Amino acid sequence: MRKCKPLYGEERKVLNQSALLYVSEYISIFFKFGSGFLIAKFLGPALYGLRTLFGLVLEYQYFSHLGTLSAMQREVPYFRGRKDEKGAEHIINNVFGVNFLYSLVACAILIFVALCLKQNNYERIYVDFVIFLSLYIVVNKIGDFYRTKLIVDKRAFLIGKVTVLYGCVNALACVTLVYYFGLRGLFLGLLIGSVVKVAFMVINVGQIPAIQLSGKVIWGLLKVGFPIMLTGLMFILFRSIDRVMIAAMLSKEMLGYFAIGTIVSGLIYSSISEIIRVIFFPRLMEKLGKTGDIRQIKEYLVEPTVLVAYFIPFLVGALFLGIHLPLKYFVPEYLPSINVTQILILGSFFFSVLSMPLLICIASNRQVKIVFLTFSAIVLNAVLSYSFIHWGWGIEGVAIGTAISYFALGSIIIWYALKQFKVEMEEYVRFFSLIYAPFLYAFCLFLLLDNLFSFDINGFWSDVFYTSIKIGFFFLMFSLIFIFVRKHDAFQKLKTNLPIIHRRVQTELR
Repeated sequence: MRKCKPLYGEERKVLNQSALLYVSEYISIFFKFGSGFLIAKFLGPALYGLRTLFGLVLEYQYFSHLGTLSAMQREVPYFRGRKDEKGAEHIINNVFGVNFLYSLVACAILIFVALCLKQNNYERIYVDFVIFLSLYIVVNKIGDFYRTKLIVDKRAFLIGKVTVLYGCVNALACVTLVYYFGLRGLFLGLLIGSVVKVAFMVINVGQIPAIQLSGKVIWGLLKVGFPIMLTGLMFILFRSIDRVMIAAMLSKEMLGYFAIGTIVSGLIYSSISEIIRVIFFPRLMEKLGKTGDIRQIKEYLVEPTVLVAYFIPFLVGALFLGIHLPLKYFVPEYLPSINVTQILILGSFFFSVLSMPLLICIASNRQVKIVFLTFSAIVLNAVLSYSFIHWGWGIEGVAIGTAISYFALGSIIIWYALKQFKVEMEEYVRFFSLIYAPFLYAFCLFLLLDNLFSFDINGFWSDVFYTSIKIGFFFLMFSLIFIFVRKHDAFQKLKTNLPIIHRRVQTELR
């Protein structure tokens, strides 16, 4: 009996790896979500607000690599696509060398700063944080390098295992130590989780790169990677400017309430952007390296973005309709977070669909333009946040301003990515209509559910039961939208490469 080759070998491999990484991301998110609520409960709104400020510092310190990791992620697959393995290896060794040496210097400087703070009688919690940061930078710079290497090597399975392991260890260590030692315990728990993650990657990769420091190579990497790094930095600033405005104009308690919303909404877009960055970007750059033709990567813009736009509303709907359960019954002191969280959940749709268009812009070397576009969105977010706080709308107004800014940035980046392929106006209109139709339909369903379903809630389990009915009804009604888009290439390829469908087709061809 004749055996047949897979119809879409690479597409099916991408689908399988995406599904694997998606599952591992949400296993990790389960631990992050649960531990986040427990930590918020143990710390209380005021200390949780302070924890949020420390968290912003940790987010920003990642970008101290100055773009070398970003350049490695872009250039190594490109060199491999051109069959230049020696050049790719040279980049890897230089990136490791410069980041490792930088982390040691930064560690020494921060320890000196901590000693100065202690001598000047600063609060002990700030001294402890600086000491923690000095060690965290060393561990995380090594971890960031190895994770980037796994991405360019397309080792999605190992990345999935690292993600699950880190989520589990980090949650267990942080919750336990916060319970006994408060905010200081959180620092120690984060450090333990990072050490375990790095050790696991080093053991499984089984290779420590040579430390090379070529000024010419590093300067070339900085020229490529610094604008990409600035793009990432702008996105972090964009996602945190609302919290900065709250910290400046409101109270730590308000910041703590708002932080719950940012954590929950972040569960939606962070997993999508991570999957696209890990699975699609290396392949996209390899193809660009082989062909040198930007038109050959258009399918990477259209198909993944369409799939995200039509499947992410299931997650948005489940969280939007069900987020009140943990807040109301497990951390009732955070009840003011419910409306904020629901608004940010809706806005996360627009942040999710821009992930692939953003990488298309980076692949086509348009990262400098993206920096300016993102900066415009930051200004818009800041102006809206300030205005809504000034008008007395509080943190709900800030959330509305953030959601509007997400929509504006998502729209302009999708438009700019399409522009790289010199499409006609008709295609712009058609693509935007295709992408935003599921959000509009889901939003109408939310309004319908609010007016159609009215239950008498008598305790937690009663609330769980009726909430499950609403989520089930939403899933059922939203699924009808696939009737109208089922013939699109993205869904046809998805259907063809599903494992069950694929086995059935192969059986028929034998």
